[in-house]
Amino acid sequence: MIENAYNSHQSTVIIDNDYVVDFENMIQFNVHDRNQQAEVKRCTSEDVENEVIESTRYLYPLDTILGNTVKDNGLVYGCEFAFRWIQDCNNENSNPRTRDIFPLLVHGIETEAHIAKESKNTLKDIINQLEQTRHRYRDANEDLRMKFLRQCCAKIYTGEFFLYKVLNKTLRKNDFSKLHTLGPYCFLLYNYIGSHVNNAWLSRYKRRFRHIKMASLVVYRCDFASEQTINEYKKAVGQTNKYFKWTTFVSTSKQRNQAEKFRNNTLYIIKLIQADINDQYSDLTEISYYPYEQEVVLAPDVRFKVQGVTFDDQLQQNEITIEIVPSHMFN
Repeated sequence: MIENAYNSHQSTVIIDNDYVVDFENMIQFNVHDRNQQAEVKRCTSEDVENEVIESTRYLYPLDTILGNTVKDNGLVYGCEFAFRWIQDCNNENSNPRTRDIFPLLVHGIETEAHIAKESKNTLKDIINQLEQTRHRYRDANEDLRMKFLRQCCAKIYTGEFFLYKVLNKTLRKNDFSKLHTLGPYCFLLYNYIGSHVNNAWLSRYKRRFRHIKMASLVVYRCDFASEQTINEYKKAVGQTNKYFKWTTFVSTSKQRNQAEKFRNNTLYIIKLIQADINDQYSDLTEISYYPYEQEVVLAPDVRFKVQGVTFDDQLQQNEITIEIVPSHMFN
């Protein structure tokens, strides 16, 4: 827990509710008596320094939904799970206050940790991060409090915790029985991805009326794709009205070699047109537990078109070039 806090650039970390490690001054003190303090020193070993943690977020199956057209995409814009939580569990309030959603968030995570039989230390680590974020910004205005709570949820997503596993499994199965427990976390994470939507609107305006060509970003993700899926992709190449989608949060990397550490039979080469779909992905590099991964996360239910399908004989791997299409908000 202490090492994770240090690597994630936290200024302090609370231990067992009794002690605080202050990384800026490199001391540990008792929360009940600041006079009880001692110096701390970070010790490393060659094994720790050279350890590379493989994030299993990049191993979870994507389960492409085949054959979508624009009409097939449904009436709900964005993540249906988050929308259903707003509708069914939050009195249709799409703009909850931090003080209202925070206890729901914590209770839901605690419940899911119990179901998953997660260790007490892992749960404590997650809750401590949330509590410290709330405490740090308690005197800020509501917009800032919510901004940093969403950011904390996104950071937790990048850690090797149980939450992303349970959440993506739930989204993949459309398991709405978990709305009360996972809805608040899903809502906050999803809204973190969409939090720059105002900038996207501005960029869209500039491109349309000033003829500015917007930059694109290419990210990568390996996965297993069945023969049926590959054939569907091949048939979809060049079809402007044929869409596919993934229903989960999708972890990708800006570095191809990073994605290929988790090699399977298919590599997705994913084109993101930055201004058009700024509400559909977020670069997590600066807040990630593992910044070397250069992770870009895609929001649930993003649609994509297939631009090309090739096969690499040397790697024995399909390469699927896709383009994430603008959300309904930008159609």
